[in-house]
Amino acid sequence: EVEVSTACQLEIQVVLGFDEFLGKGTYKEIPKNLEEFKDKRVLIIDTGDDSLELALKLTEFTGRVIVVTTSKEVPGRELIAKKLKQSDVKLLHQSEIIEVKGDLDEVEKVVIHDFDEDENYELFLDVVIYSDYRG
Repeated sequence: EVEVSTACQLEIQVVLGFDEFLGKGTYKEIPKNLEEFKDKRVLIIDTGDDSLELALKLTEFTGRVIVVTTSKEVPGRELIAKKLKQSDVKLLHQSEIIEVKGDLDEVEKVVIHDFDEDENYELFLDVVIYSDYRG
């Protein structure tokens, strides 16, 4: 028996401030050159296995990779979930990003909503990757 846990959301989620920081810290697609994220604080929104594989690859460039997922379990196919558990990727379960904040030139932080605690909190970071974002 194989159990797959994923948090692919079919509805379109709007993230306040995301478009405002495009090219200044937010990305709608997986960037080609991952070197540019060296030593950056990177947050990836779980949109399926591709986003999870990206998180794993990014650990080669930075030790600060966070995945936000609405899932209660480690998301992804069994092999990816196993690699995530063994990696330095930090998983924020049962959560979603609701806003990107910063100054005019760059992302400084995001607001995360934790479904389990039903509260919002801020997380300081440099980069937000939300592949397939259609806000």
